[in-house]
Amino acid sequence: MSADFIDDQFIQDKAAFKKEFNEQEDNKARLLEEEEARKKQEAEAKDVSIADELGTALTGGVKDTISSAVTLPERVQDMFNGEMQGCTS
Repeated sequence: MSADFIDDQFIQDKAAFKKEFNEQEDNKARLLEEEEARKKQEAEAKDVSIADELGTALTGGVKDTISSAVTLPERVQDMFNGEMQGCTS
């Protein structure tokens, strides 16, 4: 084996190693980007679900308050007439 052949083989091996190393680094970078995107989507979904839950709670609370205010006169009248529902005496 000549020194030129060994040098050429070394250069080829080095180039192949460098190419494989770069491909692995590219794959790592791609996987990290995908993981970050997934985490971002999960966080956004969580934020949306919290906002939806708060909106539903507020809407339900307002509806219950309005319902109570609307039926207040009737309930007061029933209370004084002795016609309260749920009265066991």
